Amino acid sequence: MKRFIIPIFITHKGCKFNCIFCNQRNIADDFTPPERVKDICNSFINSQINKFGEINSKYKIKQISFYGGSFTCIDKTLMLKYLNQAYHFVEKGDIDSLRLSTRPDCITQDTLDILKSYSVKTIEIGAQTLNDEILHKLERGHSVKDVIDAAYKIKSNNIELGVQLMIGLPDENYQLLKNTLNILTNIIKPDFIRLYPLIVIKGTDLEQSYLDNKFKPISLEEAVKRSSIIVDACLKSGIEVVRIGLQMTENLYKNIVAGPYSPNFGDMVLKNISKKEITNFNEK
Repeated sequence: MKRFIIPIFITHKGCKFNCIFCNQRNIADDFTPPERVKDICNSFINSQINKFGEINSKYKIKQISFYGGSFTCIDKTLMLKYLNQAYHFVEKGDIDSLRLSTRPDCITQDTLDILKSYSVKTIEIGAQTLNDEILHKLERGHSVKDVIDAAYKIKSNNIELGVQLMIGLPDENYQLLKNTLNILTNIIKPDFIRLYPLIVIKGTDLEQSYLDNKFKPISLEEAVKRSSIIVDACLKSGIEVVRIGLQMTENLYKNIVAGPYSPNFGDMVLKNISKKEITNFNEK
């Protein structure tokens, strides 16, 4: 389903932990205070939606999205400021709904009731993996159960569910990937996923582990192979894959230390699937 999305970046806001792979302050776009939300949205609407009438017919859904932080973990007063600013455009009819990204351990029914009242229709939760041991090594601060519980609450409230996953994580193997896929496709059953390969970024604990030879990223070829397995399984289960690979930005490019990065990563994965070159999963 094609969407027109106006991005609002709340870089690292609400994040209670510092994951070993994360350095949002270096690689993400600038933090947007709530007072700037209306200006940003008006700029998008005036320059693109209103100026190019075809957008209204081309895109079935128009949304404002809060990216880059854990939206439901931020202070409630600040969260409401953001919601009020964005909801103004829903009330005007310029935008259909709101969407956001957050941590799985910051989803409560009270919060969901607030979000629904502001026309939040899509929530993405950052899971990264569905293995507790790897989550602990990543210093994520949440469990697989937190992901499952959050997914259940979101879906029970008729809100579209997205799950963000990573491949190439420390101690990851094909059996663990199989277990993650089993939980994802048979228990969580999200509407869509985003999939990223693990990249070593400057200023992270993972960078230090890499420099100390305690962590070795998987190759680009292996990353494509593992991603192909996940994407193929999701598509066969009716789960939309909205993104494969990291989006190129200047900040990201200049902060990459190592890892399976390619600006054409998504195309490489899709071509691999189409050529039916995926390693037989059951033999791993």
